[in-house]
Amino acid sequence: MLTLRDERFRFAGTRMYRLGSNENVGGAGHPTYSRIDDAPKTARVMNATFVRAHKLGTSLGCEPCTPPEPGEFDEGSFAPVDHAVARSRPCGLRPAVPFADRWDRHHGGYRTMAKWLGLHDLKDFRTDPRLCGLAEKHVDTVLSAGIGDRAPMRPSVMRLTPTLLAGQGQYRSPMAEFALSRLETGTEAMCATGTGPQVLLCLAGEARPTSGPVLSPVAPVFVPAGSSCELTGTRAVLHHSRAPFGGAS
Repeated sequence: MLTLRDERFRFAGTRMYRLGSNENVGGAGHPTYSRIDDAPKTARVMNATFVRAHKLGTSLGCEPCTPPEPGEFDEGSFAPVDHAVARSRPCGLRPAVPFADRWDRHHGGYRTMAKWLGLHDLKDFRTDPRLCGLAEKHVDTVLSAGIGDRAPMRPSVMRLTPTLLAGQGQYRSPMAEFALSRLETGTEAMCATGTGPQVLLCLAGEARPTSGPVLSPVAPVFVPAGSSCELTGTRAVLHHSRAPFGGAS
């Protein structure tokens, strides 16, 4: 009896070899995400518990393959692989992923690795140290690819948050050791003194710091830690980055 995490596992499924790459789309290419989405759902309706998806791992030597050339791995080719694995989980499917096969097809296998090294006898796959090393690197790369998440992320935008200080707004930075503010000078001098190092970047108008040159648009100035700094100028707009208390060493 086969068990999985101390529970009985019924091993029943089908073959879905086009999840990683597809050769019937006018040549070799990646399958569409809608096609990948439909496959696990169909298998689940059939009460499958696993799918043999060998093109998720057996993918060598073609343009959409994970390594199109020996030692060159295409990060973009892992995207459909990640998507297929992610869509299998909600359907309760366990993908079986071989890393090579004995066929000489577009998606590659033993023979592809052998050709890369000028070998022709499949026995060399078990004895030639170069071929064994190339196979091990392929397996390691595919397995380690599952550690990171390469799914597209929505851009994180820092939005300006008003503060109690006139003419100042704060951007909420994801890093505790970095603070970014927006300053707009008025008729009175504005204090920009801090305990850590600072950078002031003028965006519009002119700003005059206590010491140093007058700041015009796109002109930055570095303020050393602990230095006194006051800004004057009419309707000057600046970005002010600094290390907060305890953020500078």
